[in-house]
Amino acid sequence: MPRILNNQLVATAGQEPCVRLRATGRRAEGHGGGSRFTDSFELPAEDQLRFGALLSTRTACADDRSNTIETTGLNTLTTTRTYQIKGDPGRLFAAAFTSPAAILHAVYLR
Repeated sequence: MPRILNNQLVATAGQEPCVRLRATGRRAEGHGGGSRFTDSFELPAEDQLRFGALLSTRTACADDRSNTIETTGLNTLTTTRTYQIKGDPGRLFAAAFTSPAAILHAVYLR
C-alpha cells in the first residue's frame, strides 16, 4: 500500500490504493483508488525496476483528492527506475536513489 507519494501522505475517501507484484509472468496489478490497473514489470539489474505499458480502467474516484492521488500513483509507477526494500517500508525512485517518489508498506495477503 502506498503511504507517501511525492512527499504527500496518501489518504483517500474510497478504496485504498495498492499494488501487487507477481513473480509469475512478471505482472503488476492493483487499485489506484478509483480504477484498477495491470502492467508488466522487469528487473533489468540489481535494484532496478521498470514498469511496462500501464492499462487502467480510469474509473472516477470518490472525490478530487482521490483522483489526484490515483493519477500521481500511476505516474509514479511509469517513472519508477529503482527501488529499495529493507524490511518495511519499500521505496520507489524515479532516478537512482534520489528522494523516494513513493513509500510503500507491505500488506501480506492470504
